[in-house]
Amino acid sequence: MKYTIISREELIKLIKFGTIYQSINYIFDEKNKDLKIEELLKALPYDDELGFVIVKFTYNESSAFDSIKTLIELDIKDIINIFCLSNQALEFYKTKFNPNIKFKLFENLKLIENINKYKVIEDKKKGVKALAEIFKLELKNNQGKLDEEYIQELLNYKEIGYLNQDFRSFYHDIFCYERKNSFFKEDVGFLSDVTALNKMQDIRTNKEIFLSGNFDIKLGNPSDKDKKIKELVDNTLNKLPDNEKKDELIKKILIGTIFLKSKSLLDSEKREINYWDEFLNLIHEFKNDYFEETKIALWYIGVFLGYKYLYDDYYKQLDLNIFQENNVSKIGESIVEETSPLELELEKMVKENKELKEKVQVLEKQLESNENYESKNSEETQALNHEQTSSQEDDKNSSSVNNIKEFLNKLAIESLWELYFRPNSHKLKLQKDIKDKYNTDNKEELIEKILTISLL
Repeated sequence: MKYTIISREELIKLIKFGTIYQSINYIFDEKNKDLKIEELLKALPYDDELGFVIVKFTYNESSAFDSIKTLIELDIKDIINIFCLSNQALEFYKTKFNPNIKFKLFENLKLIENINKYKVIEDKKKGVKALAEIFKLELKNNQGKLDEEYIQELLNYKEIGYLNQDFRSFYHDIFCYERKNSFFKEDVGFLSDVTALNKMQDIRTNKEIFLSGNFDIKLGNPSDKDKKIKELVDNTLNKLPDNEKKDELIKKILIGTIFLKSKSLLDSEKREINYWDEFLNLIHEFKNDYFEETKIALWYIGVFLGYKYLYDDYYKQLDLNIFQENNVSKIGESIVEETSPLELELEKMVKENKELKEKVQVLEKQLESNENYESKNSEETQALNHEQTSSQEDDKNSSSVNNIKEFLNKLAIESLWELYFRPNSHKLKLQKDIKDKYNTDNKEELIEKILTISLL
């Protein structure tokens, strides 16, 4: 009896074709089964329990190997059992695959649970590593603990929930904080949240509350709503009184504010079109003045989001060779004009309207040909009334060309209007960008501007 681990996709192929080939490195015996399962699942691109199954099978050693003894032919007729890695996975395979297949539950679920924890922590560490590579910084936590240990601590607290009474650190609170209802929707709100969280932590740990009493950060002034996060933080830090708590408080304000603002910018449900550029510029701006605190905040961001959340933007930033085209965001530079989504969409629109452009050219050639034909026929009678005939033909052809162009322009206008400005469109931000760019809400004027790109 032998065991192996195959992916869900490989199981589908095994059922569909009857055989698949498996590396001998993935084959193991009963005696070291759990050790080998742990080793393989940690090494494989294992995402969750639904992605892989454990297969128990028999094989003929003399005929199962390929000619160079590196692959084993796994035949569906030799399969004894297929084990799923959790109860959820068992139900999934029972309902999604052939109902005649007898899927079983793997007996050592504790092992799978430990592997899941390991993979989550590895993903968080890779998230930190990705941000470190993007910003060319060495990132580490500020608690003097091993990353694995502290990440697991943070994740455990996050499962418990925000503002749990067991929290003994401001950084536990800030990491787990969910900003659902804020008094301020502007940047001042992030600073307000940080100071409020610090007060709660002081109360919880029976410390002196140094954000109230003889000093309090005044937030919510009308002018604050127009200020950006960096200016607000600078102004706040300048007002802090000199005492033994000042350095600690500065770190909390900086790390907490950068973390909350960054998390908001990168939120997949709320982020704007230029979210990544805004994030890069935010970090660059703070890094210049608050280097160490920015590095620590980035570490928490990497852990909070993880690699699975960041990989798409990370790849774009690397400008991978396999990417067709990519405008890499430059840290610390305003690149709105270079990577304007409006311009990108208009370029796409030019390609999509290529067929329409070609039709215009064909029709114009037909009209030109027709004009030549009628002009040739008119030569016989041209002497009778040259000036009148010439004038009539010019007017007729000019009118025909103009009518067709007008029709095509109207067609293009309606198509573009439907594409970019129909109600309930998911391109709300793009609509605003287009209107702002051309400084008009008039349909005809707006599309006339775009037509110069799409048809000419």
